[in-house]
Amino acid sequence: MNDTPQSAAVIAEQAFYFIERRRLEDARRVLSQGLKEFPQDADLLFHSAQVEWLADRNKEAEETVRQVLVSDPFHPPARQLLASILTETGEFADAELLLISLLRDFPESPDLYGRYSRLMLRALHLDKAEQLAREGLRYDPENDECLMAAALCETARSGARPNQGLEKLLKAHPESLSSVHALVVALVDAGRINEAHRIAQGAMRGDPANEHLVSLVRELRIQNHWSMKPLWPLQRWGWGASAVMWIGGIVVLRSLYNFAPEVATPVSFAWLGYCIYSWVWPPLIRRIL
Repeated sequence: MNDTPQSAAVIAEQAFYFIERRRLEDARRVLSQGLKEFPQDADLLFHSAQVEWLADRNKEAEETVRQVLVSDPFHPPARQLLASILTETGEFADAELLLISLLRDFPESPDLYGRYSRLMLRALHLDKAEQLAREGLRYDPENDECLMAAALCETARSGARPNQGLEKLLKAHPESLSSVHALVVALVDAGRINEAHRIAQGAMRGDPANEHLVSLVRELRIQNHWSMKPLWPLQRWGWGASAVMWIGGIVVLRSLYNFAPEVATPVSFAWLGYCIYSWVWPPLIRRIL
């Protein structure tokens, strides 16, 4: 058995080997031993943050990567990882500042343009996301980050044909599905159902056996149907919109009966009809479609 002390660089290389193969427990074990001997080593701390990030432990990953940046504020991989963490946690403004500073240092990096483009997608700035992806592809026409971002933008664009490029990219990089799903959720929350539906369809073509994607596309198809358009406030704001509809309707009808009784009756019938429509039609269209 070889008891020769290892350098921090050798330990970092071993950890990276395990991280590349998603053997996170092995990487964590190697790093734990290495950090006992080299507790302030920037590369060991960075790889430790990587492990936490890949294990979906965002808080721990952010704490560790900030330790790296205290000792080495210009550590490029740590800055990129922190930008990814901030994007995932919804701190888009801070993530954007980090990516802008990185692009100042590495203005011809297609990976950085791709990351910045994906950030703009999450923030729903689709035009800017597409511009950044195209700029990155000028430096590397085969860059996966930029190709994915450009495909998502093209798919989301209203009236565009279903993008086969997105399907191919997701088959080659299934790990990107989580980012696609996050974009779909953001679009739905913003009331942009048509764009969300198109992207979910493209993702499902890339992974047709994924039951979650099939269910998502089915639900978005229903929400995107022309007959559901009058119900968009209820779809977007849920019970809050229902409460406003009831309380607001009652207040308006009482006012009309007091000040304009001649229009109160037709308005009350229209309001009641809309209420019945909002109760009856959604479950009915689900059965029909």
